[in-house]
Amino acid sequence: MTNAILAEGQRSLRPTGLIRRSLLLLMTISLIVAALAAVAPVKASAAAGPFYYIVAVHSGKPIMPINHTQDHGAEIVQADWQNGGALHWKIRRSGTINGAERIRRFENRHSHYCVSSYGWTSPVILHQNQCTSFYTQSEEWVVSSADDMWAGRPFTVWNNASKLCMDVSGASIDAYTRVIQYPCTGGNNQKFRLVYVAGT
Repeated sequence: MTNAILAEGQRSLRPTGLIRRSLLLLMTISLIVAALAAVAPVKASAAAGPFYYIVAVHSGKPIMPINHTQDHGAEIVQADWQNGGALHWKIRRSGTINGAERIRRFENRHSHYCVSSYGWTSPVILHQNQCTSFYTQSEEWVVSSADDMWAGRPFTVWNNASKLCMDVSGASIDAYTRVIQYPCTGGNNQKFRLVYVAGT
């Protein structure tokens, strides 16, 4: 009789053990799901966009590294309109002037390099360079008005190291004309506007 009771007791314990193992498995799965959920927002917030075309006012053409290249040191030119990453730019904060965020870096979506000046004289052809070079001011650009820039209105921009303006050489309207730094004149070939890249 006692053996029968023990056997019955053992049978009654089996479902409890099974339930415990099931609960443990469910808890493990829940922890994994929670961990993945915690990681997902970080990935979403790290999204690269939004991106913009930087368009020369006088020609209506956007700028890009020549031939869509990802090569370090490639020249910056104005180009015909296309929907390619080499024409897309991330407008990054780099500093403030009198409390206004007017110092920016222009980082290319395709190459991940920034528009840079290699000197303090003019004319100097602009290139793409590491966004955090030894002398960072070469990759820093001061915009005349952050409000105008974000509103899509024309703005001028000068290098934070040389104090010379971004300029489409010779005010040419031709594709593949080099973008240079040059003394600021107020000409339309030294004015640019941002155009949002849809979907970014």
